[in-house]
Amino acid sequence: MTEGSVPFDFSEGTAGCTIGFSGLPEKEIVVYGADKIQALEFAVDIDPYLRGLSRKYDFFWENGDPYFDESAK
Repeated sequence: MTEGSVPFDFSEGTAGCTIGFSGLPEKEIVVYGADKIQALEFAVDIDPYLRGLSRKYDFFWENGDPYFDESAK
């Protein structure tokens, strides 16, 4: 990250990680962390992003089971 590349102040070492969804017509999401490890940790916790997209799409495991427990909605 460089000064002016994001709309917020950051400390040296702050990093971003891009999340993309192959096969879905969605924009990439960039998440930020205090360092590269934290940015990656935020990015791999994909459930919150999928839950947001579940308003538009249904997600299923390969065996056909729903990704999200429908009783939790």
